[in-house]
Amino acid sequence: MSTSARYPAAYLRRSSISADSPGDASREAQLAAVRSMCGPDVTVYTDWGISGQKADRPEYLRLKADIAAGRVGSLCAYSLSRLGRSARELLTLVDLCAAHGVTIRTSVESLDTSTAMGKAMLTVMAAFAQLEADVARERQASALEARRARGDDLSAPYGWRLERQADGAMRRVRNDAIDLSALVGAFREAGSVLGACRLLEQRGVPAPRGGTRWAT
Repeated sequence: MSTSARYPAAYLRRSSISADSPGDASREAQLAAVRSMCGPDVTVYTDWGISGQKADRPEYLRLKADIAAGRVGSLCAYSLSRLGRSARELLTLVDLCAAHGVTIRTSVESLDTSTAMGKAMLTVMAAFAQLEADVARERQASALEARRARGDDLSAPYGWRLERQADGAMRRVRNDAIDLSALVGAFREAGSVLGACRLLEQRGVPAPRGGTRWAT
């Protein structure tokens, strides 16, 4: 297939869990890396705040559709883990790229699937990416189980907050800074949840996730 009309593409991703992690590349670092490999005119696809375990990432799906349509000539990413955390999905992407003559290059691993060694390396790396994700998931589950065993409250409803007690456990305590009567009053006045949300926004009542943006 001719590559004259096809463009270089790059994929950027970062999960919401790792958003504050210094070990996970920033948008600027990823963008600089892919531009150094694919040039300044690279077409960028970005999924921010979405886990690499998910195969239905919006921009990732658009990227695969453009590859299948023959629009993409090469694909660059900061690292293999940015493309995905599932070995099965990564290999699906590799097969798709191979079928349409699209080379894959990554900055961290110095990967280039235009070579036989690069193709072999990608298969091995995909398996390790899956292993890393599985280990991280097990650690998170163990940490949650330890907190449950300690008697921690793991979440706090609106109007409450988590506070560490003298015994070291996290407990729900009333947040006196939030007036719950404002919610009840808004609902009674509006007669619906959507109407109450609008009233709360107009009155500047703090929302559960910060700011004043209320959703049903």
